Amino acid sequence: FPSHDRGSKIREGHGISTFPESVDLKITDYCDMNRSFCHEMSDTQGKHSNLNLATRLWDNIPSGVEIAIGGGNPLEHPGLESFLSVCKDRGHICNLTVNQGHVERFQEKLKHLIDEKLIYGLGISVSDVTTLFDIDLKSGNIVYHLILGVHTYLDYSIIKDRRGKVLLLGYKNYGYGQRYQRTNEL
Repeated sequence: FPSHDRGSKIREGHGISTFPESVDLKITDYCDMNRSFCHEMSDTQGKHSNLNLATRLWDNIPSGVEIAIGGGNPLEHPGLESFLSVCKDRGHICNLTVNQGHVERFQEKLKHLIDEKLIYGLGISVSDVTTLFDIDLKSGNIVYHLILGVHTYLDYSIIKDRRGKVLLLGYKNYGYGQRYQRTNEL
């Protein structure tokens, strides 16, 4: 599968695909961030998923399929690295989404996952743009996630001007997001 120099996957050919192009995989419901607008409702009581089952279920998925891995905090899952190794061996393109608050604490682990090419892209859910620039990761494939209705245009401008790739996500009015919307003007 050819890829564009900016990180986009390009498939050439015609017809209907017989396999998924991408998969979203929530591997844990554990998270200690207590984000008031978290639609996943992840917390410190959350459980980890069975990655051995995911590995068996996707045994026939061909190389080139993208797997967007998140949670909760996927960096807390004890089987993350071995799962990513299996995916790499199969030729899957793994991307990881983490909260900004976890990046500093798990910086060495993230560097290792990037250096070993176990993850291709890193999505960072932004909490505070004023402290974002202290992050020291040498990956060129980082995308900063902002939520419309939580973050401002100024937040977007600061990140776009200094960091580059930004993904604007719609506000999800479920999970903890319902409570957040009732107590804050969106």
